[in-house]
Amino acid sequence: LTAWIGPYVDSRVLPAPVPTLSSVTIPTTPGSSTGSITVSWPKIVDPDLENYEIHLAPGLDANSGFTMIATVAQPSGATGTYTATGLAAGPYTVAVRAVP
Repeated sequence: LTAWIGPYVDSRVLPAPVPTLSSVTIPTTPGSSTGSITVSWPKIVDPDLENYEIHLAPGLDANSGFTMIATVAQPSGATGTYTATGLAAGPYTVAVRAVP
């Protein structure tokens, strides 16, 4: 008999998707948050893949300060996409994480 007490930690590791920048919309007026960034990534074919998490951080090549902004289902086609909206002018780093 086995019993789990406490949080379950999933130790499966999936390949990291490599996002590419598809499009950028610059805010329409200074100081507004009407900008957007669209990223895409190649679909990872893995039976353990549940979805993708999209993370955003201010700055170029950020290594910290990421906030998860969305969860995206496995795409039916060869490419996944996501558009982050409501962004102010400035640089951002987007990360995509495959989640088992």
